[in-house]
Amino acid sequence: MLEIEGFLKNIHKSEKTQRAYRETLLRFQNFLDGKEPTEDRARGFIAQLKDKGLKPSSICRHGYALRKYFQWARIPLNLELPSIPTRVPRWLDKKQIQALIIAARNPLERALIMLLYDSATRISEVLSLKKEDIDWDGGFIRIIGKGEREAWVPVGEATLGALQQYLKWYKGKSEYLFPFSYYDVRKWLNGAAKRAGIENFHPHILRHSRASNLRLDGTPIEDLRDLLRHVNINTTMIYAHLKPKELKRKIKPAF
Repeated sequence: MLEIEGFLKNIHKSEKTQRAYRETLLRFQNFLDGKEPTEDRARGFIAQLKDKGLKPSSICRHGYALRKYFQWARIPLNLELPSIPTRVPRWLDKKQIQALIIAARNPLERALIMLLYDSATRISEVLSLKKEDIDWDGGFIRIIGKGEREAWVPVGEATLGALQQYLKWYKGKSEYLFPFSYYDVRKWLNGAAKRAGIENFHPHILRHSRASNLRLDGTPIEDLRDLLRHVNINTTMIYAHLKPKELKRKIKPAF
């Protein structure tokens, strides 16, 4: 039997991810039919999923859960998974970002939009920011990201100015910079997007937009990886095929 509940209690993942892991492990446990989990049996489970015609993305999702469990259980596992065609997630160009900022109703919304875009951070990371986490002189914010990894992320003068205006406007006494719920922030940003005429908006699109626009401006993939704080540069490679406009400006035509 797999130690499913023990495993889930010891990983720091969202409820949605834990549900997905549980689904995979229950299917794998049924596949094992009382046998011990081994590398060969994990490979057999993945092969069975392929035979059933599951999409590569679904097979990979199950494979990632197995890798995590085997790592936790200290069982060796070398598991090959199908490649997934990569595509850049939907993103906003600079004009749309400016329209979003203009659509902000108050200094709070403006500061949130500018900070999330400029720093390419996640809402959860921004909501964890304390006022002491801002380096006003150096132009950095201190982020605690996935896996409790700490990073100092650069932000520009305009964003720092928006944060200062927000702090003058908002008189809250909390030690946190934005003492609000995820759902409130999402509601405010969705409202700004609607006023700006941006459809199918999700706050995480600001992170993708920052990375995409930087890549178009010629930012190397390695620098994008550092900004986005990806552990594996393969994650950053979804932006690699965007055509850098800056390079085209620098390279003279051959004829």
